[in-house]
Amino acid sequence: MTPILDFIISKSTEENFVTLVGVPSLSVGTQSKVRRLSLQAGKQKELIVPKGLVLSHVRSLDVFGESVKIPSMDKFRHLRFLDFEGCKQLENHHLKNIDNLFQLRYLSLHGVKKVSNLPEQIGRLWCLETLDLNGTSVCELPASIVNLKRLVHLLVNHNVTLPCGISKLQALEKLKVVTVYNQSFNLLQEFEHQPSLKALTLDFEDYNSADRVNAENESKKDIVVASLKNLGNLLSLAVWDGPEFVRESLCPMPLSLQKLKVWRSSIPHVPKWVGSLVNLQELRLELFRPEQKDLYILGGLPVLRCLVLEIDDCETINTPLTEEPEVTRVIVCGEVGFPCLRIFVYDNRYAWMNLTFAAGAMPNVDDLLIAFDPEETESVGTSGDFDLGIEYLPSLVRIRCVVWGFNSSRVEAAETAIREAAYAHPNRPTLRFD
Repeated sequence: MTPILDFIISKSTEENFVTLVGVPSLSVGTQSKVRRLSLQAGKQKELIVPKGLVLSHVRSLDVFGESVKIPSMDKFRHLRFLDFEGCKQLENHHLKNIDNLFQLRYLSLHGVKKVSNLPEQIGRLWCLETLDLNGTSVCELPASIVNLKRLVHLLVNHNVTLPCGISKLQALEKLKVVTVYNQSFNLLQEFEHQPSLKALTLDFEDYNSADRVNAENESKKDIVVASLKNLGNLLSLAVWDGPEFVRESLCPMPLSLQKLKVWRSSIPHVPKWVGSLVNLQELRLELFRPEQKDLYILGGLPVLRCLVLEIDDCETINTPLTEEPEVTRVIVCGEVGFPCLRIFVYDNRYAWMNLTFAAGAMPNVDDLLIAFDPEETESVGTSGDFDLGIEYLPSLVRIRCVVWGFNSSRVEAAETAIREAAYAHPNRPTLRFD
């Protein structure tokens, strides 16, 4: 540990701000009133809570490590914060009397693989505001969850079934993840009655029907579209495995939206409806191969600060062509826009670099990440031209670059060209190759 950390730990334990059990070279006192308890287990001897500690006043308990004896929940009557993240010893039976923690506000079981079921009694935690089940083995939430009227954040895995009545959670602001095709029609119709919802993650993977397109799934998708239009306070939306949903359905979207992130959902072009999101600040999209018109739509977003474009060229490569595709580069110049963009990621690591910067491009971008295959870039007729126009980014401070390929000489040539461009830039931006 560093001297500063040693000092912080020393003062924290001295003032009874926190009681640490399991920290090497740190003795545990017998404070009459433990307020915050942290059990930090190692890999060797099983960690046990010392008998001298009085636990009835504990407000916060976090348990992590590989070998720890889980204390009985009956001892923590006034607990408000409970974090078992990554705890390998925790199992279903340890949660048996969790409803006794009537003051609990935060419960995290993140990464606890051995927990597969929640007790129905969890619905008696009237004060609970955050429930994190990410990384557990829970596949279905108990019906009593809908009684948690103060719940603000509900985080579950992909492929989890939610109970009907979720519209009763009127305080809910963040819901992650809703696996759409796992849910009932009634539950999906409830979303439009969630006025407080600010962050939502949707998963359109069909885990039960082996990718079969069926009428039921199409109807469920339509219900979600209709519900989204009524979520006037929605600030953040993430979409997984829903290319058709992204391509066709999301218009109009709530103008309040500030973050839109799309995963495993490659589409040919930027949908026109994206241009209507005037409050959008962060955007992640997956495209087959962007064209100039796509940049005009994106560049017109007035307050966009972070843009991530992941290029999935496999669709183009695997599509039979009657003639060779035209080799053209997309040019980012002053007329394209991007007035507020600060972070730009262009991940094209498995294909040729089809983007270049020109005068006036992205005037405020200070953080750039680019990835491409130099051998593919050379094979499409660019003559090994790795000049990307980095000098036209006037605010550039940091460059991160992934030059991916099996031809080491071409990788080296591309890295050299980018290194020289960075060195010649008047800002002398930092450069890192990943």
